[in-house]
Amino acid sequence: MTASKGTNRSSWSQQTTPATPKFLGIPEQVMDATLVPPPLPAHEICKVTQSLQFPKCLVQPCLRPWTWLVDRGLVGVNRLETHIVMSGFPRAGTTLCQLMVEASVEDVLVFGKERHALDVARYGSRRKQFMMTKRPRDLFVIDRIRDFYARRPTNVKFVMFLRDPRAILTSQHVDRPGEFYVSAERWKATYAFWQWALQSDDVTVVRYEELVSTPRVVEQRLAEFAGWKCVRPFEDFHQSVPSGFDAGALNGIRRLDAANTERWKQSKYRERIESLLRSEFPDLPARLIELGYETDDAWVHLYATPPRTFVEVSAPRREAA
Repeated sequence: MTASKGTNRSSWSQQTTPATPKFLGIPEQVMDATLVPPPLPAHEICKVTQSLQFPKCLVQPCLRPWTWLVDRGLVGVNRLETHIVMSGFPRAGTTLCQLMVEASVEDVLVFGKERHALDVARYGSRRKQFMMTKRPRDLFVIDRIRDFYARRPTNVKFVMFLRDPRAILTSQHVDRPGEFYVSAERWKATYAFWQWALQSDDVTVVRYEELVSTPRVVEQRLAEFAGWKCVRPFEDFHQSVPSGFDAGALNGIRRLDAANTERWKQSKYRERIESLLRSEFPDLPARLIELGYETDDAWVHLYATPPRTFVEVSAPRREAA
């Protein structure tokens, strides 16, 4: 293998200072001082335990000895150098970036939908140089994924996705119409693990805002981070959608539109944001400052008073002479 191993559990557990590159634009106060992962949240939030799926649950145990032998070079051919795990905040661009990679990168094993990284690591093919999985909740099992690869020649690297919390908390999903997809409780649990995950040098961060406004910058940075080669620009992803790709989370495939970053400001989301500030997430202004999305809490005052309503008044009609 030409690529160097990422930081595994045995080495990063002794790390004393955060290794997150400064160019990511993540303020230092975001990164927690502890190197011990937070306790797992409730199952409905992290969903670490997989449900049994027939016949996969019967086939996979038979494949595990084979992949163990392949990983150690005893049988077959192992071309897999790096497993790229996309995770982080939900509704923050993971599916969009997954589609960009699948449409643009060569020699990468992809799946066209959300897959558990550990599941694929244990049973997936090693026939290509790179493998990429996407699942925001894999953030909660980063330590387990690192442990798995610490004893194997394959590298593992993590791409963590971030977006303005107000946009995440007002986002909706085609699978759950009429409701907001991410609860304040899930966002807070994700943030706790996200802070912890940033302390390792096998992690890079992609902000949704830069993904939709400067895709070429993200494309270049991910190519340097992962080591793969792009054969077409990220921004042209909509012209080369792979057959069978699950685009449901995108609510439709279209050209990039940077205006989406400001959608949370629309009047139809006012009640939602007021509810968050009032009861569900009063610390939201502080989190926005920590993440660099605001420099103060001045924006909160826009939600402190009822919005002005203008009623059109028609001029009185004149009586006929």
